[in-house]
Amino acid sequence: GLSAYWKGVYTIYAMSFASRLPSRRMSIRVMIALEIALLAVGLAFYRHVWPIWASGLLFGGITGFATLMQTDVERKNQELAVAHEEVRALATTAERERISRDLHDLLGHTLTLVAVKAELAARLVTRDAEAAEREMQAVAAAAREALSEVRTAVVGMRGASLAFEIDKARQALTAADIQA
Repeated sequence: GLSAYWKGVYTIYAMSFASRLPSRRMSIRVMIALEIALLAVGLAFYRHVWPIWASGLLFGGITGFATLMQTDVERKNQELAVAHEEVRALATTAERERISRDLHDLLGHTLTLVAVKAELAARLVTRDAEAAEREMQAVAAAAREALSEVRTAVVGMRGASLAFEIDKARQALTAADIQA
């Protein structure tokens, strides 16, 4: 009788370990094989003490399948944590790309304006020194404004607006003596 008791206890442990195998399908197959083996051994050799090995059969099955469910939850939580990290990395990448586009849009217009005004000032310097000086002051003002806008954009306080973009384009066109 005592031998049957220990076989039942060992079955509980074996079922618990089998439920932790890497593959769920493999775990279920091993647990079913263990249950069938205990049933066969019990019927063949321990019929007279069937309540002892039958309890091992019952509690082994309960333990094994409960641990299997717990293992499934742990695997899903691990997959969820990996997916969460991927989402976080993608969100970070998307935010960096957005900031990059915003800075490109912000600086593209201003740098075009600065380049056109600097070229104009270079042409005016020999003909009209005062006009060249005004253009260079406009270049400096545009550069200061751009620096301020970049600082604002970096801290996330600037929102792009159509009016702002139109104004920047108009300034660049005007500086190039192009009528829009």
